[in-house]
Amino acid sequence: MTPRDKDFDVRRIVVAIDNSVPATSALEAAAALAAQLHAELEGIFVQDIDLARLAALPVGREIQFFTGRGRDFTADALDAQNREQEISARRAIATAAARARVTHAFRVARGQVAVEVISAAGDADLLILGIGSTSPGGRARLGGTARTVAERAPRSVLISKPGTRPMGIPLVCYDGSNGAKRALEAAIRIFGAREKGLTVLIDPEDLDGAGHLRREVADRLNPLRVQPRFLRSVNPAPDQICRFVTESGADVLVIAADSRVVAGSRKPQILESVACPVLLVR
Repeated sequence: MTPRDKDFDVRRIVVAIDNSVPATSALEAAAALAAQLHAELEGIFVQDIDLARLAALPVGREIQFFTGRGRDFTADALDAQNREQEISARRAIATAAARARVTHAFRVARGQVAVEVISAAGDADLLILGIGSTSPGGRARLGGTARTVAERAPRSVLISKPGTRPMGIPLVCYDGSNGAKRALEAAIRIFGAREKGLTVLIDPEDLDGAGHLRREVADRLNPLRVQPRFLRSVNPAPDQICRFVTESGADVLVIAADSRVVAGSRKPQILESVACPVLLVR
């Protein structure tokens, strides 16, 4: 392993905040991890410049999702809404940080939301972003911002979901790559390595390579006196990943952001369909 592979240290956690339920859940997860890892917590609230451009148009109406009521959508109305949300976000992170007993910072940015969140992630070791359920069946939906951030953020990203239990039992996807080694280190560093508390999904190029990958993982965990549970699948599909998460009892999926398991269209499929939070490790 390279020094980067061996050392997965989280000293600063950035969380995107607004007044939505997914963002509130993400803040709770961020504060809990900051306390556990003795990390600084930073919140970012983005004033969406695309909405500002829309509000500047001569005619605009805003329809509230839950009530169906409409109102004029103007620059003044948007400014007032931004001020209200900023105050709420500032108060929320201060409260969460005080409860978790961690230091915190808060910043306001103006621009395209995904761009500003990605920029903020450059100063962090871990970015946390919440996504929520918008479908009748309760399945989480990955919006454009979350999709872009998950794909392009320069640091590790934790996709949080409301209503999930506290994270502590990871399922790690391992294919022997440097990214997979770093994912394993992230799971150990963030969630600890406990007996019956770690499952490793071995993803070999072929079945003959599974034994070698198991030995790699065992050699890393032996000094910690941990014998993980092993699962095995060659290049598992998203629905198989979901099944493995359920079978293992995991409450967080840990996977290298450049793993073939989440290549291309698989990444949004897994982020949406897996019931627990997903940590994409970079």
